[in-house]
Amino acid sequence: MHRRSDRAAVGQRLKAAGLKFTHQRLAIYDALAAAVTHPTAEEIHGLVKAAYPMLSLNTVYTTLETLQSLGLIQQMRFLDNTARYDANVDAHHHVICLACRKIEDFGDPSLDR
Repeated sequence: MHRRSDRAAVGQRLKAAGLKFTHQRLAIYDALAAAVTHPTAEEIHGLVKAAYPMLSLNTVYTTLETLQSLGLIQQMRFLDNTARYDANVDAHHHVICLACRKIEDFGDPSLDR
């Protein structure tokens, strides 16, 4: 289950780290928090670029690294070793359909043992 974007928490973490709370950073986090597909940086760029046409892919990568270092998102690599991102930082597992490659969050406490 993905979290809805908590702008106040994101803003507080950025400010505590001495970083600016920019509209682009927030848009990137919001797009990721709303996604259920565990998108790549390129996919996030495509989602956010419509609202911010001047947004570069490099800015997306840099923002994702920043959000990850602050513990707001996590990076995962699955079957094809492509970096994918998730705003759900709670302990959880993933299931992957081998036919269509769809990735879904999966929670089962018995798997944590």
